[in-house]
Amino acid sequence: MPETCIAPTQCSPAELARQLNNLSSGCLHVRGAGLEWFLYVQRGQLIYATNTVDPFERLERYLRALPQMSALSNIELRAQVRQFEQDANPQSSLRADYQALRWVADQGHCDFASLATLGSKIVVEVLESYLMLPAGAYQVQTLAMGELPEICQLPLEGSGRASQRGSTNGTPWLPASARPTSAPT
Repeated sequence: MPETCIAPTQCSPAELARQLNNLSSGCLHVRGAGLEWFLYVQRGQLIYATNTVDPFERLERYLRALPQMSALSNIELRAQVRQFEQDANPQSSLRADYQALRWVADQGHCDFASLATLGSKIVVEVLESYLMLPAGAYQVQTLAMGELPEICQLPLEGSGRASQRGSTNGTPWLPASARPTSAPT
């Protein structure tokens, strides 16, 4: 898999966002501040984002909020989803929570509209932490990938401007329908 790796360099969140804007397809992998972010882009659209801060806890929170899930089916589903975490291949460029979310849809546990909404809310939560990164030394790796199964499609246009302003209202460059009013508990 072709990739571009940039040695740790000083950069700001705005510079990181510009790198994301310049990526037409693939995964932008950012390491810094003891965390990692994985931002998946296809044809200039953000299709998923995750980080290393409890990705399965985040996924479970949103699965619990799905209205079509009964309590019993949701518990069983979350146990099956957690299996992806245990079976994760650390060398895979597709993160385990991304694969688990696609599996949820492929198994018919939610329709595509619910998947897109759930995915958009996860992406926004992850991006909010990404855009709050302090300026510092980050290692940025661009992974070229084949066609990816899409979870959601969010435009990247304007993300650099939002991070430069130090956005106080989340990610205003995302469609209003993708912005959660609050994360589920």
